[in-house]
Amino acid sequence: MSIEDRPSTSRLENLPKELQSLILQNLPDCTTLRALIRSSTTYHTSYLGQRQFILSQVLLNELGPECLFLACALEQCSIISDLHTSGAEFLTRMFNGFFIHYYDQLETAKDGDWLEGKDLDTVISITRLHWLIVSVASIYLTQLAKNPLTKAISRNQGPPSRHEIQRVVRALYHFEIYCSLFTSRTLYSPAENFEDHVSLSGPQYGTSLRYLPNIDVADAEGVACLREHLNNYYTKLMWSSDGCGKELRRLQETPPVWMRELEQTSASNHSSWAGEYGDEKIEYWISLGLRFFLRLARAPTPEAQAEILYHEPWRRKYFLSKALNGECPSLNRICGAHNRHTHDTTSERGSRISAWWRTSDRGLVGYERKERQLWGYVFWDQKRLDSWMEEKASS
Repeated sequence: MSIEDRPSTSRLENLPKELQSLILQNLPDCTTLRALIRSSTTYHTSYLGQRQFILSQVLLNELGPECLFLACALEQCSIISDLHTSGAEFLTRMFNGFFIHYYDQLETAKDGDWLEGKDLDTVISITRLHWLIVSVASIYLTQLAKNPLTKAISRNQGPPSRHEIQRVVRALYHFEIYCSLFTSRTLYSPAENFEDHVSLSGPQYGTSLRYLPNIDVADAEGVACLREHLNNYYTKLMWSSDGCGKELRRLQETPPVWMRELEQTSASNHSSWAGEYGDEKIEYWISLGLRFFLRLARAPTPEAQAEILYHEPWRRKYFLSKALNGECPSLNRICGAHNRHTHDTTSERGSRISAWWRTSDRGLVGYERKERQLWGYVFWDQKRLDSWMEEKASS
């Protein structure tokens, strides 16, 4: 096609309003939609005239019905995380209400019109949460430039495929839903009790063990991969010999005034920023979810990263660990119903899970599961994994 044959911007903008609307509705993702309406006053006007409908359709184009169900669930459960001061009984009712609908709809997620009946504010909220997911996915996917087996730039690797991106996005949604429901809390003032905010109540803790065994086993392993990635990321920041780690040690040796006051007023509940609690602090940072990670990743300097970490000194144990290992009885109950998906190896579902674990190295022979999780092995197409092994064999 010659330059003269290409449709000009003016010709596209002179299309009838109905065609402009169809173009907007059929865009593949929110990033493309954003680019178009920012670059064209005409399309921006058309978009505003049908904002809710167009935005809903583009979200469906990008996510598909199953992932759009997760996006709607994240919007709903993110509200729960803002209600933790309302009392344990009220929170329990909110949890039960969420899980009753969530698990009833999870198995038929591909058949639902999940944005039907949602108002514009809710659709915008879902879109903003999706931007968070997409932003973190973009950072996570940059690791594909290197072969994790050789630590060198991969010779034959292209950009991530659509399926690879979808797997990462699904795992990020599951991870953030878990964090929104079961995250520990920061203190609101030095006088508040440390344990009241960092520990989950009994009902919440029990439910937290049941969430991941109820989703698809490959999705749960995707969450495990993300957790391993974040654990590695925070560990490097905390213990680096220079940069962020060095600044954290300086702050520990010379605490700012606000930290000295906090330690004086809550000495019985809050331990100092001592290194022996490093693993528990990392568990806590992981529990703060993707917004916290994104804030750190976008911090302009290592010193800024250290400042962010130092302002979140609380500790936590076993965040996600027990749930990811399936440490819950086979007949755990959520909302009074038997747990559909169990790790009971005598059940049909349990047998499939056991078979999956036995064959889930995906060709990465000779590597421990933790190593494979760090590489995000469940996200990548088999062609990519095979290429990694071939490069390792020839190196």
